[in-house]
Amino acid sequence: MAVKRVYHFCNAKYGIENLERQRLKVATIMDLNDPFEFSCNHQSDKAVRRTFKELKKTVSENLGLICFSAKFNNPVQWAHYAEKHQGLCLGFDVSESDLMQVKYRSSKIRLTDTDLNDPMAFKRWMEAYASTKFVHWRYEQEHRLFVDISNLNRSELIFQEINDRIKLRQVIVGSRSRITRQQVQDALRGFDHAVETFKVRPAFSTFNMVRNKDKTMWL
Repeated sequence: MAVKRVYHFCNAKYGIENLERQRLKVATIMDLNDPFEFSCNHQSDKAVRRTFKELKKTVSENLGLICFSAKFNNPVQWAHYAEKHQGLCLGFDVSESDLMQVKYRSSKIRLTDTDLNDPMAFKRWMEAYASTKFVHWRYEQEHRLFVDISNLNRSELIFQEINDRIKLRQVIVGSRSRITRQQVQDALRGFDHAVETFKVRPAFSTFNMVRNKDKTMWL
């Protein structure tokens, strides 16, 4: 089974809490930060808009998702999703078959009759529907793990257990974080396998965040 290393950014408080409770929050589709989520098709026709509004509602009642990135070194993601570099980035090994890679486009997809009437074409279109975003989101290099929430109480927060399906491998501490080495070690006590930990810093010659090899910079 092929696995892929992917990364999940979080703020300091919930990052430590995620480790202590060995879980990740599952996002609901209606609460995602992009209003074009699950709306990647051309919808100039009113009937089409109505149909896909209902489709999005139906999908959101049955599926949640956890968003990962292919890289941990992008400073923009640290700024947006890890509390302005004060939070954490968690590295996981996830089966490639469980992940859906997001594709980025500059224009919306146009549906054809074949897309709607041919089962295989419709399956491909539904995959695109769940994994297509505007090109300006490309910096995220996003991969999605979908979670069945159809039998859960959606009035409460939903969590996915950190287990063999999403195997924790790394805890990466932001360059401005006040999280100590001891805090991370304490939070990891419940895990029965080794987890790599390190702090990042801005690179000297590129616009990337890189591992800080000076261990004195992380108390």
